[in-house]
Amino acid sequence: VVFHLLFALVFLTFFQAHSLSSSEPLPLLSLRIKPNQTASSCSFRVRITTSCSSVAYTRDQISLSFGDAYGNQVYVPRLDDPSSRTFEACSTDTFDIYGPCTYDVC
Repeated sequence: VVFHLLFALVFLTFFQAHSLSSSEPLPLLSLRIKPNQTASSCSFRVRITTSCSSVAYTRDQISLSFGDAYGNQVYVPRLDDPSSRTFEACSTDTFDIYGPCTYDVC
């Protein structure tokens, strides 16, 4: 009986680890954008630095979401611009974003 339980535990651990290492991106199920968070009353400067070991460029659609502990959310549905050179390897991109005011964001 102990052998069967140990085998089942090892099998489940391997199966979960294998399923988590999928190369396909998974949706963030916990992300829920509030529909009333569209007011543009504050500005934020966001700098994103890509790794020098990243691919040369990306065709992915890149969005950004952040918020504070009080439920205030800022959401930008698309930061990337396929016609520009954003998100190239070993670069820093700066974005001026407008959205609802938030308290401290860490």
